[in-house]
Order: sequence, then C-alpha cells, then structure tokens
Amino acid sequence: MRPILIALAALVLLGAKPAWAGPTDPYLTLDTPPPYHYAGTIQVTTHGDIRHESRLQMFCYQGTDLVYIEAFDASQTETSYTLHFGTDGGSNQWVLGGGGAADCQIRYSRVGSIGKSYDPYTVIDIHVEA
Repeated sequence: MRPILIALAALVLLGAKPAWAGPTDPYLTLDTPPPYHYAGTIQVTTHGDIRHESRLQMFCYQGTDLVYIEAFDASQTETSYTLHFGTDGGSNQWVLGGGGAADCQIRYSRVGSIGKSYDPYTVIDIHVEA
C-alpha cells in the first residue's frame, strides 16, 4: 500500500493526473432552463478534456417515433452549442407532422470507429412542450 501512495504523491508533485482523474472527464451542461418549446432552442456547453473525437447529438421522439435528430462534432475549441427543437434541418418528421410536444435525449459521447460504440459521457433527457 505504501508504494502506491508514494507513486500517487509523486504524480501530484509532478503535476501529472492519473487516467482516472475525474475533473477532466468530459461532461455536458444545459445553459437554458426549462420549459422548452417546439421551434425553440437550447444552449448547451461541453466541459472537460476531450482526448478523442466526440459528438453531441439530440434525438427527439413523439411516442416511439423518432421525429428529429441534430448532431455536432464536438471539439476542444468550441464548447458552446445551440440545439434547435425541430426547426433546423429542413424537412424532418417533427416539422412535417405539424410540431407538437416531444421527448428528447441529448447525448455527448466519444465517436468510435465503424462498428464500435462507446458509452456516452453524458445523457440528458428533456421534455419539449408544443
């Protein structure tokens, strides 16, 4: 046990962080408080150390029907994103169906190679009113 503590102390003194160091883990925050409405927007911010390609995605459902998707490639330089509820992206099922309420899930995750997926850093569920 003592050698492990000495090794950790040396890392701290050198300014190095272990791979599992929590404060640098990527995460997402909502900057716009509810309620959310169809044809509105929400501002989100990504945080933490992005060591891999990452993606910010929003999936919106009316019942079990997927009616809208919006996605961004997240980067280390751009950390603030505006997501649109149904109105950004032209002809989508949410607009074609006349709008209305929906349940949306915002996911911030690492991008995998083809056929490989990773658990999202953050998943936030929200309700969008009509």
